[in-house]
Amino acid sequence: MFSFSQFLLFGCALICILPEEIFSREKSSPNFRLSYLNQLIREFESKNSTSSLLLLRTDTGQVVYSYRPEIMIERKFPPGSIMKPLSSLVLLRHKEAFAFNPKSRIECKGRYYPDSRDEITDFDRRTFHLPKDEKGREYFRCSIAEGHGQVDLDDALVKSCNVYFLTQVAKNPEVFYKKIMDDWKLDLSSASRLKPYSEPNGLSARSFHSLSKLQKITSAIGEGGILLTPIKIAQVYAAIPNGSPFLSPFWKEGDLPIKTEDNEFSKQDQRQVFAILSSVMQNGTLKGFVSESSTGIEMVAAKTGTATKFQKKYSTHGWIASWLRRQGRLYLLLVFVEDGSGGLEARNLASIAIKNIRLSSL
Repeated sequence: MFSFSQFLLFGCALICILPEEIFSREKSSPNFRLSYLNQLIREFESKNSTSSLLLLRTDTGQVVYSYRPEIMIERKFPPGSIMKPLSSLVLLRHKEAFAFNPKSRIECKGRYYPDSRDEITDFDRRTFHLPKDEKGREYFRCSIAEGHGQVDLDDALVKSCNVYFLTQVAKNPEVFYKKIMDDWKLDLSSASRLKPYSEPNGLSARSFHSLSKLQKITSAIGEGGILLTPIKIAQVYAAIPNGSPFLSPFWKEGDLPIKTEDNEFSKQDQRQVFAILSSVMQNGTLKGFVSESSTGIEMVAAKTGTATKFQKKYSTHGWIASWLRRQGRLYLLLVFVEDGSGGLEARNLASIAIKNIRLSSL
């Protein structure tokens, strides 16, 4: 016979060796018709880094495929240059606040210098890679070191020019940060219906009042003051082509579309930005990308992003947000790579997905 103390000891030992699955089940997503992509993405991860991918119908908000949905839904990251289309629409909507003319050109020499009157904080230096020039002045690098030359809005979006957006937003960073939050509802979740996963609350790395001026400026290029879930990015990107309302993402067959928020941007401005992004595969950061698969799925517009990891200023995430068309229906493909860039690792993963999507799966 066991004594009571021996019984307790035996019970504790048994609990310790039982597999965790006895007490809790791993979260799972639906059995997607595109689940055959899982193995291809795992092979990509084995040579690169942890990655996630989502495919969403823009007209309904239905998620038709997701790989590693826990990353897409439950984690927040700096979005990097994925923010630039959103920033463009804020600048277009509030032209007067920024004295903004989309056809006016600025010269990009590869460096953005913060105003000498503005203090660069210790948090800024921990967050951003701020090299010094030959005179000891700190600066923020553009996406290419030699610069883009003379650029207007079209050029800045297609070529992903940091200097252009930083220069425009520096005219009124407090107003810009508030508008990009409010206009895109970035302080709200996507109100997704993707059980059993749930989105975290909150937007910023820090509260609005504690953000430095440089952090508010760099939010225009998805750095410093903004952290977002990929599912939130997918929600707002899905609305751009037709100026549609923001829809609650869902994946359960039979569920109906639900509007979460109105889209307050003009349809004309959104069509303009979408048209600009349709040139990325010909003249921009995805130049040379084979945008149409043998199965007839076409990438019609896209934006890449390379985001500095939060408080890891020498490491980056890679992003691609792209719109795919199949027989007149638009899908939003969002790719995230833990370590890498939008123009290389994320580009390669997007290519793998597009080439291998079977028409019968959509």
